[in-house]
Amino acid sequence: MNLQESAEYADFRQEIRTWLEANLPPNTATGRRDYKGLDDAVFSHQWNRILGQKGWLAYNWPAEAGGTGWNVAQQVIFEDESRRVGAPIPFGFGIAMLGPTLIRFGSEAQKQRFLPPITRHEERGLHVD
Repeated sequence: MNLQESAEYADFRQEIRTWLEANLPPNTATGRRDYKGLDDAVFSHQWNRILGQKGWLAYNWPAEAGGTGWNVAQQVIFEDESRRVGAPIPFGFGIAMLGPTLIRFGSEAQKQRFLPPITRHEERGLHVD
């Protein structure tokens, strides 16, 4: 089994690394981040908005749903590089639960209404009027 990273993935890793290092807000990289409740919620929201502007918040969603369309290896590289610089891995109700549920079971109208704002971190949950 060859565990060497291909040139294509090495280039992808460098792209991710360069962007993360250039865009992670100053004084936020803390190395290892353990979830301790909502103590870092403000930073996570700020970071999620930055990732959403880049189009990387829904990094594990298919492209047709507004995600990156990255394959599993690319997702792992993104997570690895995020951890390396101390950036939180995107997670939350909208990204981790609501979005994937709508992608799988939602109507087209629900997908059009909710998925784009979730990927930009404008919606984090379901608000029904």
